[in-house]
Order: sequence, then C-alpha cells, then structure tokens
Amino acid sequence: MTAYQHPTELNLALDALRKDLLREDGPQISTVRNYNFAILPYDPEDEFALRVAISRPRIYR
Repeated sequence: MTAYQHPTELNLALDALRKDLLREDGPQISTVRNYNFAILPYDPEDEFALRVAISRPRIYR
C-alpha cells in the first residue's frame, strides 16, 4: 500500500489481528487459550490478497 492508498477492510482486519496477537499481556481474541488459530472473516474476492498478506514476513518492534 502506498501513501496515497487507503487501507482496505482486509488490511484493517489484519492490522487489528496483528496488534492483538502481539499485545504485551497476550492476545485477547479468545478466552480459550489452547486453540492455536484465529478466525478472520473476509470477502471471497479478497482470498488471494489475504494469502499474500499472511505469507509475507514482517519485522515487529
């Protein structure tokens, strides 16, 4: 995404999920801690964009 593009709903959802998973006090997405997955609803036409986004390595600070 360039500086001139607005984030898509998919990008906003991925950013929210990423922020939650990286919280210092742990993720807040579920009260059941023994499941190692998250559910992220997305439009079917966004599937390939989602696959690209989650396969990219990121550097976290």
